[in-house]
Amino acid sequence: ASKVHVFFCNERLGEGKCYKGAMKNLVEPLGIPAAQVYQVPDGTPEEVASKYEALLKGMPRETVGRSLSGMPVVDLVLLGTGEDGHVGSLHPNKAEIRASGCGKVVLPINEGGKTSVAVSLDFICAARRVVLSAAKASRAPMVLRALRSGSGCFDCPASMVCAQDTTWLVDKDSIAMYAAKNVFDPAVAHLQSFWDIPGMKAGVITGDLCWALLRFAKAKGFAIPAVNCTSTSTVNAVLEAGKDLNRPVIIQFSEGGSAFFAGKSLANNAKQASTLGAVAGASYVRAVSPAYGIPVIVHSDHCAKKLLPWFDGMLAFDEAHFAKYGEPLFSSHMLDLSEEPHDENIGICAQYLERMAKVDLILEMEIGITGGVEDGVDNSGVSKDKLYSTPQEVWQVYEKLAPLSEKFTIAAAFGNVHGVYKPGNVVLRPELLGQFQRYAGKILQSKMPLNFVFHGGSGSEKEKIDEARGHGVVKMNVDTDTQWAYWEGTKVFYDNNEGFLQGQIGNPNGLDKPNKSHYDPRKWVREGEVTMTKRVKQSCQDLHNFDGAPVQSGCHARLVFSRHGESEWNVANKFTGWVDVDLSEKGVGEAKAAGDLIKEEGLKFDVCYTSFLKRAIKTCDYALEAADQNYVQVNKTWRLNERMYGGLTGLDKKETVLKHGADKVLIWRRSFDLPPPDIDEDSEFHPKREAKYAGLDPSDIPKTESLKTVIE
Repeated sequence: ASKVHVFFCNERLGEGKCYKGAMKNLVEPLGIPAAQVYQVPDGTPEEVASKYEALLKGMPRETVGRSLSGMPVVDLVLLGTGEDGHVGSLHPNKAEIRASGCGKVVLPINEGGKTSVAVSLDFICAARRVVLSAAKASRAPMVLRALRSGSGCFDCPASMVCAQDTTWLVDKDSIAMYAAKNVFDPAVAHLQSFWDIPGMKAGVITGDLCWALLRFAKAKGFAIPAVNCTSTSTVNAVLEAGKDLNRPVIIQFSEGGSAFFAGKSLANNAKQASTLGAVAGASYVRAVSPAYGIPVIVHSDHCAKKLLPWFDGMLAFDEAHFAKYGEPLFSSHMLDLSEEPHDENIGICAQYLERMAKVDLILEMEIGITGGVEDGVDNSGVSKDKLYSTPQEVWQVYEKLAPLSEKFTIAAAFGNVHGVYKPGNVVLRPELLGQFQRYAGKILQSKMPLNFVFHGGSGSEKEKIDEARGHGVVKMNVDTDTQWAYWEGTKVFYDNNEGFLQGQIGNPNGLDKPNKSHYDPRKWVREGEVTMTKRVKQSCQDLHNFDGAPVQSGCHARLVFSRHGESEWNVANKFTGWVDVDLSEKGVGEAKAAGDLIKEEGLKFDVCYTSFLKRAIKTCDYALEAADQNYVQVNKTWRLNERMYGGLTGLDKKETVLKHGADKVLIWRRSFDLPPPDIDEDSEFHPKREAKYAGLDPSDIPKTESLKTVIE
């Protein structure tokens, strides 16, 4: 108990309720010294928040640690939760929970004259361990929702707590409800195969199981092709490709394709034929897909506002199927209201998602506009600025939909166009997806929280597909390429057998010879299936949806290290460390050459990190310019500064060896835990003299460093 220090996550000012409770139930029973209990002071919320934050930041490092970003780190945070998902004084959708990601430690709260302070979610998540207490049956629905949320929602702050070690204290009702819903662990990246996902099966998958597969795809850096089908034959071609590769596939039906599936002679004035065709197609996939031995997602494609009767019809069948079998008929549906005003688009999607969530359906929605012509919707003349979404637009979608269900994907526009066009006519910018992820991730304090869909995938360059995968694309639509592939097989068959296809009788082998074996639909339809299957397999290869595909360690990231170019003190052969010297002329050339190599290797960066030292900053800038990636965000931190050489700083390396001996200098330079002598406080090279370090705590400025202290 003598080593325990107690701080408070929240306190109502002027009441001291938390302090009194802690003294009675924790401090006194455990014998914790009163001097180690830090009561929240008096004052206005702003004054108190500032004082308490300064207290936490000013504590010795052995009492309160510090994260790389400078956030105070405590060993344990104990938090109560409410039925609405609040933790401490961080309540759903309030300004305090929305301040997450801003780096604040203690937040002032003033609501209707009731004043208090609370630590931020950033502080909570930086802790080494957090224990959330929710041991009441009435909290069971909240616990279930919080544990099912993969990235957290502002309307349930408890779902956003993600410390190094997060433990829930719950009651038996919560445990039973959790088990009954067969909730999947959001951390699927550790699994070796999609077959390792609990409950994975051959055939149509829905709900949590389907969502787990999409999250697994994102974690492993692959995407699943979604192929538009118009008949049992085209469905079979897609299933065959999946069977041959032992990989999941997505079969989707457009409104026009659904009407074709049911029969073009049927009336469709109220989209009844389209509804019937889509339901028939989904039912057919359900009937045959288990025999192909792979998981299958059944999806409906673009539904514009004028096609909503079709959507409503399918959803009614889903609800009936759910009532009878406990799962929807389809796995997911897409709403494409991108032609409508942005707020209306999101609002209608929210209304439908709330209804879909009740039957475990996944929603795909589109913002921005996909160009070209698709299923009777002509966007070929749309303004080019409409082809590119913005981070703010994407965030508005997440902000509106996430409180309703985690099960939604976003088809954000990054220059996508339906169909196949000459090179140069379409300018895809998949790097925008990375910007969208970073914008949302900064707010949510989460790595790649968004799940994207790539529309207009036919004819896209392989490198653009690769880059999109790396930014969280889990599904890519393929239609035009597979349409051509199906026709090509039929066409080649005709070209090779033209003499046998001019009549029922008579061919190159004789005027009385029958041709049934050639014109039988099972012959030429099958040839179309074969070439379509081949093209679907190519899409799987392009999307890394094949066994043995390179896996990016579950984080979709490649880390590239670069040393700075030669500096002026490298030339002078001096110990440099924290001294801010510039690049030499040769160093500038080395930095540019590094950028050339980056460009040659096709490396695309989301973000760069560098130190406060100009030789590193300029190396980064020159390299990015040479790689044509000046737009990449660059973050600077003193923690990436080179090792502090202490008393050796500024000395000539050869002269130092002559003065102290080669063995001693070698120990100072290369030993793990023996640093050089401290830098003199009056040294002209002491970092405290530089403005760039004026905001640092003096204890953070090293006087010398060994490799061990650099790591620590």
